Amino acid sequence: YVLFGHSWGGRLAVAHAVVPVAGLALLLAAGGGATVLLGGPAGAVGALLLSVPALVGAAVVSAYRGVVPPHLMIGSSTPAGDTGPFGALLWQVRGPLVGLLAVVAVAAPLRGATGGVASAAGTLLVGAGMLWWAAATARRTARGR
Repeated sequence: YVLFGHSWGGRLAVAHAVVPVAGLALLLAAGGGATVLLGGPAGAVGALLLSVPALVGAAVVSAYRGVVPPHLMIGSSTPAGDTGPFGALLWQVRGPLVGLLAVVAVAAPLRGATGGVASAAGTLLVGAGMLWWAAATARRTARGR
């Protein structure tokens, strides 16, 4: 209630993320375990497992994004053309783009020798942030904004 708000739309958005997070984590754990048993890198599997909440949160943000605002479709005229289609494209991919860039930024040390616990905690914080954003987007969409 406190972290994700009090409206039904926000709780519903987070509830829609529970099954995909659990299912994807289970599948990645099984596939990652097989990869490690065959000699693959365990660090990469761990980083991927930790990024599951952020990636699912990004998908839920996209699911609740609503209608493209008209001002993004109009854009502005430049010598290279109108910026409207670019603005609409960014509106469509903003959730996955932010989620992937944030996970790559905080999980990069997991692939190297440094980072460890701080990088893992950062990846989980990105996941919590993405789920918060999904709940906020769902509340805004439910109110018609």
